[in-house]
Amino acid sequence: VASPAGGAGPPPATFQEGVDKRTNTEKMSPEQLYDEVASLRRKYDELVAFSVNLTAERDILNNTLEQTKRDLNREMASRSALEKQGSKVSRSQDNNSGKSGGGVSFSSLLLAVGLAFLLAVKATNSGSMVALKKVPVVGGMLGFKTRKLKKKKSTVLEEVPLADEL
Repeated sequence: VASPAGGAGPPPATFQEGVDKRTNTEKMSPEQLYDEVASLRRKYDELVAFSVNLTAERDILNNTLEQTKRDLNREMASRSALEKQGSKVSRSQDNNSGKSGGGVSFSSLLLAVGLAFLLAVKATNSGSMVALKKVPVVGGMLGFKTRKLKKKKSTVLEEVPLADEL
């Protein structure tokens, strides 16, 4: 037997072991040969079943991949159509009103809040909103006179009337 390099030499060990097994089958009894054939048939059947399972898994994965690609392409097409439609709508709104989008701008909202605050202060100082007088923090911020608390010898605080109220 020639070596791969073209020179003569001993064959590889695994090849030699395979040749030795073949020559050993000549020394086997018919029952041992039958057992060996049954074992090889069982190994072959397992190999075929394994390859069938791998082929089935490959087919499933290929089908799933194709379906995912179709879904992705469909989603990309619908998104690009929506973007094109959205850009056409916003351009037409820009041409019609000069602004895109609706609702209240931030400056309008800020103006409304400031106006409401000033009206609330005016109403409170004119006496229309006496209920806010009893709220400690808000009453003081709005300019109501608050009662000062005098500390007694005990830890209980007591209200003391103001000089205007006496």
